[in-house]
Formats: sequence, C-alpha cells, structure tokens
Amino acid sequence: MDGTIEFVSMTSKLIDTFADTRPVCSLDDHRLALNQEVLEYFTKWEMDAEAHQELSKADRARRLLSSKLRFDISSMIIGFYELCKIAFARFPGSTISPFRTNSNLVENIFCQERGNNGQNCNPTYAQYGPTMNSILFGQTTTTNCSNTGSVENLTFFRSGNLRSNKKAN
Repeated sequence: MDGTIEFVSMTSKLIDTFADTRPVCSLDDHRLALNQEVLEYFTKWEMDAEAHQELSKADRARRLLSSKLRFDISSMIIGFYELCKIAFARFPGSTISPFRTNSNLVENIFCQERGNNGQNCNPTYAQYGPTMNSILFGQTTTTNCSNTGSVENLTFFRSGNLRSNKKAN
C-alpha cells in the first residue's frame, strides 16, 4: 500500500507541473526540481526491481511499468528540462509554458529523420548529420495533429520584438 501511495504522489507531481498554466522563467523553478525528483524515483524503482536477480527477467519486468512508458516519462522530464535550458540560454527573458508543451514537433523531426534514412531506426552519425540539415533547411517541422491547437507561438514566449532581439544575439 505504501508503494502505491508513493507512486501516486510522484505521478501527481508530474501532473501538477505539466498542468500548470504559470510559465517557467528560469532553471531555478521548483517544478523542474520536482520533475527531477520524480525521475530519480523511477530510476531507483527500476534499479530495485533489477536487483532481484533471483527472479526471472519476465518477473522483474512485471514489477515495473512497461519499458516504453518509463522511457516516455524519462524523455518528457529530461526533454522539458533541456528545452528550458536551451531557451533560457539562447533567449534570456523568455518563458516556457509547461501546459502548452507537447512532443509532436520533436516526434515529427525524428519521423522525418527516420524516413529519410530508409526507415532506419538507428542511423549512423554519417547518415544523421546530412539528413538533419535537409530537415532543418528544406522541410517543415510543424504538425497539425496537436490536440492543443497550434503550438508554434504558444509554448515559447519571448517578450518584445523578435527582430530587434535577434540582432542583439
């Protein structure tokens, strides 16, 4: 019962973060620390399950969420942090709205990357670089399949005129 309560407590922290309408303004935001705490919880849980070597691999896997769900949760936490880190470094004064953040654009880029390499799920570095350049310079990375509507100007907000700010960088 304690494990269930702890699981609900941890997942509630993620829900609270990604349902929050207040923007994240810096890497010191307490929600990013809470997300990291949740990531550490899932990592510890996985290590604890794997430590039971007396169990079969299938039995150890049954003690955890699916590997795909664990990967998605980790990607969401790490990806959101990295998005904030890049945005705040490149565009000081910008904000990120967690409730408007989704993975559709990122997934779109990976699908294009995979498709341009013959549906190769694991392209080499030599394949990846030129393909990414063609995606960035020649293809669209926008998507219309978002359930939040258009995301291009909602997730990332930068106050002021973008042209004048761009020249300052």
